[in-house]
Formats: sequence, structure tokens, C-alpha cells
Amino acid sequence: HYTLPPVRPGTPAHKWLAIHVQPDGGAWQLLDATSSTLTAGTGNAFLPAASRALAKGLSEGVTYKAKIRAKSVCGWGEFSPISEPLQLHFKPTAPAAPVLEEALDATSMRVHYTLPPVRPGTPAHKWLAIHVQPDGGAWQLLDATSSTLTAGTGNAFLPAASRALAKGLSEGVTYKAKIRAKSVCGWGEFSPISEPLQLHFKPTAPAAPVLEEALDATSMRVHYTLPPV
Repeated sequence: HYTLPPVRPGTPAHKWLAIHVQPDGGAWQLLDATSSTLTAGTGNAFLPAASRALAKGLSEGVTYKAKIRAKSVCGWGEFSPISEPLQLHFKPTAPAAPVLEEALDATSMRVHYTLPPVRPGTPAHKWLAIHVQPDGGAWQLLDATSSTLTAGTGNAFLPAASRALAKGLSEGVTYKAKIRAKSVCGWGEFSPISEPLQLHFKPTAPAAPVLEEALDATSMRVHYTLPPV
């Protein structure tokens, strides 16, 4: 975004505008008006009627500065002061680690998660990917349609929910999970890995029962204590 200086009385009108951009403190490059990309050589200047220009083909994480100058029939004027820096961050940031919880049976679990906030001026989250690791093995994608793990591609989750069901798992296996969000700019970084969860739904073994003679020679009582849940 820019504002051209007013034309002094009796001087020629502005004919062209040049925008120069500096990435990460490096060499200044010209923003080409035709391609909207930076060039280290010559390029096309902008017409002065607009008040903003698009620069594309930049790099995420890089800090950019800009300066401009106008041209009349008399030649190029002085450069403007340099803009405040802008660091490009448009992919979603890494979420917090998900939380795993035993679900309804010995072969399923729930993955609870919280998406990171959308930074001002950046695109909204469109998808969420959940990756699960069984017993320290290869990471697998949790498919949103089948709620099962797949070693290949699968469907991502919509970001509106805050938990997902994983089924078709194995009792006694320890699982971990990590997640990441996607916007129109691409996939963000993975979250930290969750705390592990081992699926155990069958009751543990009780203590040995105690037998006791009952009322006659043909009966007995069995005394027992169930294990805690």
C-alpha cells in the first residue's frame, strides 16, 4: 500500500511508480508490475493511479521491507523512507498436543484436540490431519470417513469439531497422536506428540476365590473380591 506525493504546481504529473523490496536484509529487488514478482534486473514500473500492488512468489518466514519512488518526464524522484518490516506467516501454527482417551471398547479411542487461533490477516483453517503411532511404529493417518488408520492417503477432518474417534485398534497396544492444520496456504507444523495411551478394556484378574463348606455335604460357598475398575 502506498500514497504518492502531491504534484507541485507547475511540475509534470507522475507517470510511473517503482517499488523496490528487500528480503531478509539482502539486496533490493524491483517488483515487476507485469508478473507481480521480484526481479534483480530490470522490470516494468507501475502506473501511478493505483494505491497498492501485489507481490507474489515470496517465501514464508522471510522478513520483507519496501521503498518506492515516482517518475515524471523529468526523471526519477527520491526514494521514500523504508517501510516497517513484515514477516510472512500464513500457514497455520502448530496446535497444542492432542489428548487421547479410551472410548467405548477395547479397540477404539478418542483424540481430543484444540486448533491454534487464526492470526489476523491469515486464512482460516480448512482441514485437520490426525496421525497416530501404534507401539512406536510408523505413523498412520486417521481417516475421517472410516475412523480407521491408514498407511496411505485418507480424508482429513473438518476443523469445527474438537475430537475424533479412532476405531479398529488393538487392545494392549500403546498409541500416540499428533495433529496439524491446513489453510489455503498449505499444511502447518505438527503439534507436539500426545501422551501415550494403552488400550485396556477387559477387566484385570481378580484375587483367588476362597471356598467354604456350606450347609451340607453337597454344597459350598465361593467367596470372591472383584478387581477395582
